[in-house]
Amino acid sequence: RASAAPAEARPGSSVAPGWPPLPGVDLAAASARLGGDRGRYGALLRGLCESLRELVDAGAPRGEPPALVSSDLMRCAARAHELRGSAGLLGVVAIERASGALEDACRAGAADRVEAARRALLDATGVFLDGADHAPGWSLGPRTDVGGVGLEGATPLGTASPVGSMSPPAAT
Repeated sequence: RASAAPAEARPGSSVAPGWPPLPGVDLAAASARLGGDRGRYGALLRGLCESLRELVDAGAPRGEPPALVSSDLMRCAARAHELRGSAGLLGVVAIERASGALEDACRAGAADRVEAARRALLDATGVFLDGADHAPGWSLGPRTDVGGVGLEGATPLGTASPVGSMSPPAAT
């Protein structure tokens, strides 16, 4: 995979004092929203990354059809709304916008727009995850072990977040 451009060169990117850059993320706004708590931010961002990886893999827990590929537009809109809110909180600009477009298309019942918005969200997700997987100082790549406890540390959206059980990303 090609390496991601530095955060300063990516649209929607900004830096927060003391935080490593993260491509495509408005870290200044996210830091302000979370009171500068980098450990909490890292835990929440790892959860978002895990949810986005599930989307890309089109895998769903318990064998359910993934909500974003479901023909049930209200279910799809609800899932897109979750992603939009989480991405917005965390400053992941492209995912917030693409999720919003999908949510709006689903709620409008516009089948042609829904499929285009799904593809746009998958594209934005791929670009974001590529940058996140290679971002120094964040440890956001795919994980099979988090602190010796398996995947419990990377909590997908819609489940309780173990924020207190996560260690903050390593400082660089």
